[in-house]
Amino acid sequence: MLIFMNLAMGSKSKDSIIGIKLCSFWFWFIQIIFIGICVLITWFAVKLNRREQELRRLYNVNYDPTEVVYEGRTLKILLFYGFVGGWVAGALGLGGGSIYNPALLSLGVNPRVASSTGMYLVLFTAINATIVNWVYGTLNFAYSGWIGTWSVIGSIIGFILAEAYVKKSGRQSFFVWILFVVFVLSVIVTPIAAYFSLKADKEAGHKLMEFDSPC
Repeated sequence: MLIFMNLAMGSKSKDSIIGIKLCSFWFWFIQIIFIGICVLITWFAVKLNRREQELRRLYNVNYDPTEVVYEGRTLKILLFYGFVGGWVAGALGLGGGSIYNPALLSLGVNPRVASSTGMYLVLFTAINATIVNWVYGTLNFAYSGWIGTWSVIGSIIGFILAEAYVKKSGRQSFFVWILFVVFVLSVIVTPIAAYFSLKADKEAGHKLMEFDSPC
């Protein structure tokens, strides 16, 4: 759905695949419909997970008392994190994992579950970006293949070593420290990279403090 929306609406640099003009009636109509669908999916997912959680708790099947409860204040916080995390990740180009992982940990989610959930959520954004860039012909297959290969190798090695450490020590705080280190590095590296990018734009004569029209 997200892939179709991006391709159908187009952008300033890429035309819509179905001929929709930027900022036309149909452009905003698709935006509103997409938001509505997201709200409906969220409502249905909460209802479904709450019902499943109640059944697991009632019959004590695969139920963990430390699970996030889909009701009350916890549910509001979870929805807030989801909205703000998605907005910040999309607006600033940050990895969703650097937002969702600390948020889930603050709710008391198991560190391994938090990291796995963060990667799962980011997967859909990555697939969407890959397909959209492939359709528009801007996907660098050599670069993405190189990065992807080493990412898979590093993930497998990291998973094996982390599992071995947890089995030997019995401590899962290891995952928390890994997430903490990655988050700190992101906080340090992102402003530095942004500084050099903004400096190059300024030297090129771009007005950094002006807001461009979405149209």
